[in-house]
Amino acid sequence: MDKQEAFDGMVAWYECAHCGFRPIATEARSTCPRCDQPL
Repeated sequence: MDKQEAFDGMVAWYECAHCGFRPIATEARSTCPRCDQPL
């Protein structure tokens, strides 16, 4: 499977508009873990 896929079954990623980092989407996550900006 391609880990760069934006959506794969039940797993989705956010994409940070500030630094481009793509943390796994969780309901509890609202900021980017890399640059600490709101997603």
